[in-house]
Amino acid sequence: MIVLIDILFLFELFYSTLAIDCIGVDISHVALFEQENVVYRDYDGQPCDPFTLIKRHGINCVRLRLFTSNEQQVLSHPYDFAPTLKHTLSLARRAKENNLRILLDFHYSDTWADPGHQEKPSKWIELDFNQLKRRLYEYTRDSVQAFVDQETKPEFVQVGNEITAGILWPDGKSSNWTQFGSLLRAAIKGVRDASRQSKIILHITRATNWLGTKWFFDHTITDEIIDFDIIAQSYYPFFHGSLAALNDCLRRTAERYKKPIIIAETAFPWTNLTSSDLLVKNMTGFDTNPLGQVNYISALSHILENLPEKRGLGIFWWAAEYQPVPKYPHLGDFELRSFFNATGHPLPILRIFGGLLENSAKPPMPIYLIGPIMTILTWICMNKLIRRCR
Repeated sequence: MIVLIDILFLFELFYSTLAIDCIGVDISHVALFEQENVVYRDYDGQPCDPFTLIKRHGINCVRLRLFTSNEQQVLSHPYDFAPTLKHTLSLARRAKENNLRILLDFHYSDTWADPGHQEKPSKWIELDFNQLKRRLYEYTRDSVQAFVDQETKPEFVQVGNEITAGILWPDGKSSNWTQFGSLLRAAIKGVRDASRQSKIILHITRATNWLGTKWFFDHTITDEIIDFDIIAQSYYPFFHGSLAALNDCLRRTAERYKKPIIIAETAFPWTNLTSSDLLVKNMTGFDTNPLGQVNYISALSHILENLPEKRGLGIFWWAAEYQPVPKYPHLGDFELRSFFNATGHPLPILRIFGGLLENSAKPPMPIYLIGPIMTILTWICMNKLIRRCR
């Protein structure tokens, strides 16, 4: 009986999938790496378009950054300014050619926006607050409309990236909720006026901090009455803490706000060369190697899948395309947290991550399971027949 239970458990584990709807990757810099002669390969070692490859293995969405940068800035430093509107529209076309959904991630800055950096676009610095609000609305509306016009309408839109401390500093700092809320409403109206069907995401960085999460969303939902659809958090174990703390915060979030939840950014090392390895292992219990990546995403997806009222909507892996290249020596070790090793070959995480989706094609049954499973089924059928004959 114990053997029977064990084998059935393995069968269920191998063939079970999750009910979460969105399994995605942020590959916003893929064109930069391709320009540096990076070749992405399939599991047979053959060169393969990365958009085609991720779709083939079950991933159904890409997250694409959008900066307010211009071509002159891109020429000066591609890594920090590349995601112009033209650049991101090009990636969106590649995504839709492979039937991938799009999450458009507005940074509202010429370069990276995050909890410590929310600098205004250089061309918006002299605007007063009312002008700034109007410009934000028009820029958001026109940008989303550009995606709609080329038939790559984004299914999801983030109005700001990691906006725990606000946007468009200093005017939109979260210490001034009246102005911050006014700017958020302007951005959301811009999205709605261009694409009513796109789901609006608010993205913060308090995945293991319930009090911080509650502070932010109580303000946005109760005080400022912001009209949005999805709550998003970044979760990096080496920054944010344990999976247990994440689980606690997300469960409380789901229960209090009754909105879908995504992990908009996450990653885990596939090698033990990073300085944060010990911290990562202490926070997750998983080794920093390819198997550790798999164990990590399995644990993370289990948390999302089991949120109250099935509020877990999806997970996005950040920098899945990163590769070590001489031109960009300072990638924050994210080339060691990608889906590909240093020669461009895919790691097991690609296949496992895409396989989480409920509608993903299931892998062939392992041949070593066929015999035991058939024996079990025969045994069950025979027992039923014997009981009926009695």
